[in-house]
Amino acid sequence: MHIRFDDEEEDVSMAAPAAPAPSTSCQMASCSSAARVDFEFSDPCYVFRAIRSPDCSHVAASLSNGNIKTYSCSTAALVAVGDLAGAHGAPTSDIAFPLADSAHALYSCSRDGMIKGWDLRAMQQAEQ
Repeated sequence: MHIRFDDEEEDVSMAAPAAPAPSTSCQMASCSSAARVDFEFSDPCYVFRAIRSPDCSHVAASLSNGNIKTYSCSTAALVAVGDLAGAHGAPTSDIAFPLADSAHALYSCSRDGMIKGWDLRAMQQAEQ
């Protein structure tokens, strides 16, 4: 997985229309960070979605193996915080930071039919 945060203008002539900018102002250093998610080669996984929290303090990635990886955003790079291992019994298909003023609250859904709420401060499930 490669995540790039860049304040430079892109050549948009061939690009799809840009998504609306978030309402919060995130000042992050230009960097390119890479994070492995498929350490167990006998059971490879891939990223469905990677999102940044509203206050730009966290990045979360939903994985095909049912886990969720979390990262802290620093000015230089992404720093692994931890895994919500076994978050779901099937691929974690989507994640969201639902509250603009609560960067520690994360919701996930999966093909297992469950929607779960997570508290990233404690790195544990808060609701289901």
